[in-house]
Amino acid sequence: MTIDLPMPYCSTCQCFHHATAECINVANLITARPSTSDEEDYESPKYSDRGRILFYIHVTPNEPPEFEVYAHDADTSCMWLEEGVGCDYALKYYFDIDLELSGYYVVDGVHGRYWRGDGYTTDDNEEWYFDFIRRASPEEIQGECLYEQH
Repeated sequence: MTIDLPMPYCSTCQCFHHATAECINVANLITARPSTSDEEDYESPKYSDRGRILFYIHVTPNEPPEFEVYAHDADTSCMWLEEGVGCDYALKYYFDIDLELSGYYVVDGVHGRYWRGDGYTTDDNEEWYFDFIRRASPEEIQGECLYEQH
């Protein structure tokens, strides 16, 4: 049995119509593969790569402090911290931050350790540490971002 189709089958875009210049251009866009040179050169940061987190802390007497994260180094272990529990959660619950003054601060030297569980008796686990906390510079506060360390 044969079926008479009203239009020919276009193998370019796999539809039933006459192939047009637009159809061919769309098909070229779909099949064109972007350059992967950037993807091939990318290496994920290690948990041991020390990073920084810029945050604001609002301290109110007799209440837990409120943290607002403004920036973190995305090419360090902070990327994994943000992808996991989040930098704001880490500031509240992982790091022992006891500051008495509200303001902008930078947690410096953020790094972690990760253990893969066996899937049966032990779970995956991670621990996070930092070296020190410092006041943010005026440039960091004004731009709400971290600048290259010199």
